[in-house]
Amino acid sequence: RTWFYPGYQNVYVTLLLGLLAVMGIDRFRREGSLWKQALTAGLCCGAAWLLKCDYDAFGVFLIILFYLLHGDLPRQVVFGSICLMWEPAAVLAFIPICLYNGTRGKGNPKCFFYTCYPVHLAALALIRTGYGLFFLN
Repeated sequence: RTWFYPGYQNVYVTLLLGLLAVMGIDRFRREGSLWKQALTAGLCCGAAWLLKCDYDAFGVFLIILFYLLHGDLPRQVVFGSICLMWEPAAVLAFIPICLYNGTRGKGNPKCFFYTCYPVHLAALALIRTGYGLFFLN
């Protein structure tokens, strides 16, 4: 119930470190500096480990891996599955990824997906605080 808890960080910190790693890798790729790319990736993974982020350094590494293998679905699936062997249920997420044909579906469910995540978090917060029981009665 605090914005920062030293014993554990949520997935947003993992995503932020992954974004910073990708931005750094992209910048140093344009400069042609492979060692700076590796250093950026290592620092962001190390920060995730030190901050005790959700998914630890593996989460940041997976973001980097997907970025580097962008457009190469077979390698993304193989290397992503290897990285996620410690969480076997997560490997099942590659099934819909493999079935995706690259085209946009019918309609535009963007509003649904943009609201679904915050609404379900708010509902879980209400349930956790006990206010959700008020709405269920």
